[in-house]
Amino acid sequence: MISTFFSFALVAVGSGQLLESPPVILADRARSEARIRDLEAKAQRFRAACANLARDVSVRADGRVDIRQAPNARLLAMEGIVSELELDAAGKRSTFEQIQNFSPTETPLLPEVQQSLNGDAALSGFRRELQVMDESMLSTRTFCGPDHPLVKQQQSQRATLQQRLDEATAIKTVKFHAQFLQKAQARVLSAETMLAHGRTQLKRAKAEQRQQDRILGEYVRLLEECEQLRRRLTAQDGVEGSVMPGTSPNDLLEAGQQAETRPARESGK
Repeated sequence: MISTFFSFALVAVGSGQLLESPPVILADRARSEARIRDLEAKAQRFRAACANLARDVSVRADGRVDIRQAPNARLLAMEGIVSELELDAAGKRSTFEQIQNFSPTETPLLPEVQQSLNGDAALSGFRRELQVMDESMLSTRTFCGPDHPLVKQQQSQRATLQQRLDEATAIKTVKFHAQFLQKAQARVLSAETMLAHGRTQLKRAKAEQRQQDRILGEYVRLLEECEQLRRRLTAQDGVEGSVMPGTSPNDLLEAGQQAETRPARESGK
C-alpha cells in the first residue's frame, strides 16, 4: 500500500495535502508545455489571418481573452447600398402604382401626361388654328353681326377643328399614359433587379463576416487555452516551491504514511 501510495502521491509538508509525485508532475508539466507549444503554433497560423480582423487583444484577470474586432468596411458599405436600393425601389414602385391608378379618360390627368400633351407638336398646331379661328370669328361678328352666314360658317369650321383636337388629344392621352406606365414598370423592374443583386452581395458579405467570426472565435479559444495552461504551470510552480528543499524520499514517505493513517485515528476517536 505504501509503495503504491508513493508511486502516485507526495505530501505537502506540514499540511497533509496530497500532491502528485515528481515523475507524474514532470510528465504532466511536459504534456502541458508541449500543448502550449502546439497551441502557440496554431495561434501563429491564425494570427496572420486575424491581423486585419482584430485590433486589440487583451487577457482579463480570469484568463478570458477580449478582442476588439475591426469593422468590416465591405459589410457596412453593402448595408448602406442595400438600404438606398430599397428606398429607390419603393419610390419607383409607388410611382408605378400611382400611374396605374390614373385613368387616361378621366380628369385630372397624370401631371406627366398633361405635360406631354402640352408639348405635343400636332396638338399645339390644332390649338394655334383654333386661336386664329377665334380671332377671325370675333372680327367677322364685329363687322357683320352675330347672325351673318359667314359667322355661322366659321362657327361650323371651328366646331370641326375642336372635334379634331379633342379626338387627337384623347388618342395622345392614352398613348402617353401607356408610355409612362411602361417606363415606370421598367424602372421598377430595374430597381428590383439591382436590389436583388445588392442583397446577394450583402448575403455574401455576411457569410464572410460569419467566417471571420469563426476564425476569431477559434483564435480566442486557442489563446484562452494557452493562457489557462500557463496559469496552471505557474500555480504548479508555486505549489512545488512550497515543499521544503532537501526533503528526502523517506521524509515524503513518512509524511504520506501519516496522512494515510490520520483519518483512521480520527475516526477511532
